[in-house]
Amino acid sequence: MATEGTHRFYRPSGRVEIARFVGCSALAVALALLLAAVMHVSFVNGQYFVFLLPLFLSILVAGIGKWTIVAGHCRSPLWGVALGLLLGSVMYLGYYHIGMVHESGVQYVHRLDLLPSYIEFRVTTDVMEDHSRPGAGSTGQNSGRQPDVFGWSRFWLEYSICLGFPVCFGFVRARRPYCERCGAWQTQRQAYFPEGIGPALVRFDSRAQPARSYGLV
Repeated sequence: MATEGTHRFYRPSGRVEIARFVGCSALAVALALLLAAVMHVSFVNGQYFVFLLPLFLSILVAGIGKWTIVAGHCRSPLWGVALGLLLGSVMYLGYYHIGMVHESGVQYVHRLDLLPSYIEFRVTTDVMEDHSRPGAGSTGQNSGRQPDVFGWSRFWLEYSICLGFPVCFGFVRARRPYCERCGAWQTQRQAYFPEGIGPALVRFDSRAQPARSYGLV
């Protein structure tokens, strides 16, 4: 808890429970890879909705990141942002990596050095089609090339979408109040009382103070 003038405000400690956080992060990365596989299957089956599918899945991966921060007791906004960047990148770049392995063979699963070239190939050859038209393709891929400006604009916009929600969720969640003494996230509760009951509550609270001091309330 930090103070500024006469006002007190909460400031996160920046601490992380390393063992819990690493374990939960490993599970979160595995789930992000599963969402990447969902994106690839959607693409292969012609059900990849540009911008909409990454948007929906980025919200899911943001929820996974939020759970990771809560379960890992992460009170560092910096680590929250880093986790969001990691999960968003694993999901979106993993989608292309799974596509590369699917087309080239399992023996290329470790060849991350080939991923940039494959992404460039996909960006310049993938086309959008209206599947309500008769005879529309099922893979969304074309042997011709599309304008690089459009392809790369779509790539970076979708990538930004996949990063945006997890990063924002991670930053905000890691800043939530945390009790360092009891090792738990703080919760907030609100109660509503009828108008005019304030003086009675003040009298009750003043009478309850001695009982609290002796642990009776």
